[in-house]
Amino acid sequence: FHQYTGGTTGVSKGAMLTNSNMVANLLQIKFIMMTMLEEKKEFVLTPLPLYHIFALTVNLFAMMSLGETIVLVTNARDLPSVIKEIKKYPISVFTGVNTLFKALLNNDEFKKLDFSKMKVVVGGGMAVQDVVANEWKKLTGVTLTEGYGLTETAPVASVNPIDGSARIGT
Repeated sequence: FHQYTGGTTGVSKGAMLTNSNMVANLLQIKFIMMTMLEEKKEFVLTPLPLYHIFALTVNLFAMMSLGETIVLVTNARDLPSVIKEIKKYPISVFTGVNTLFKALLNNDEFKKLDFSKMKVVVGGGMAVQDVVANEWKKLTGVTLTEGYGLTETAPVASVNPIDGSARIGT
């Protein structure tokens, strides 16, 4: 399996991942997620493109293997589209990047939404800022958990506990 990454250089290069890499990573993700989720009952908001290893592994492979409903957003920068899907479906899992979470927190329509079904929110692809995580928790009542990975690790290398017991930046 070849997954292309620009890393810090911006020049695409193929990272060779084995089937075993991918299966091991999705099993690790499932193990973490199943502490908070019910199989075949969750709605997973997927605003990140599936060609990105984070969304591909977490949102598609792991969540699909649990039988969850995956809600695709074609353009995460189109905040009205993101908000429309959160209104339409009882979103319980939401993955994204700090920039998206920050933009949503600054959106008046987002602030009016019902977050009662939301259980797991994970930020990856870049560091989650303390101020964004704190504001997210204050508004939604859900911890914005930080994950770290890179394409070459298929991709999740580590993730804070999703139960809210860890602090951002650790």
